[in-house]
Amino acid sequence: MIANNNIQDEGLDFFSDVLDKNSALEHLDLSSNTVSDKGILNFAKTISSNRSLVTLNLRHNQIGKEGGIAMREAVSGHRYLVRVYLEDNAVQIRDIEDIDKLCRRNREERAKKRMP
Repeated sequence: MIANNNIQDEGLDFFSDVLDKNSALEHLDLSSNTVSDKGILNFAKTISSNRSLVTLNLRHNQIGKEGGIAMREAVSGHRYLVRVYLEDNAVQIRDIEDIDKLCRRNREERAKKRMP
């Protein structure tokens, strides 16, 4: 857990590199930091190509409209994320709802694959 560590946009670049090189990381909690749209735009590109992350917590940051759109686009092409938390940001409710639907789709697909 890396929550509440005053991680800023520049620090998020480090986690982009980690996700690029790490195929085992499944849960990432970056809540209660100072990440804004600027940091999320690059991070979202990394998310879309990552195949191990299933839970991402970005609650209580400074993510706005542009960051919400970038995250929605990243999650739309990601079949592994089943939970993305964006509460207490300035992300538009439409983007949060779309991300929730996409995560639900991923959860349902995972459940089907586990069934005989």
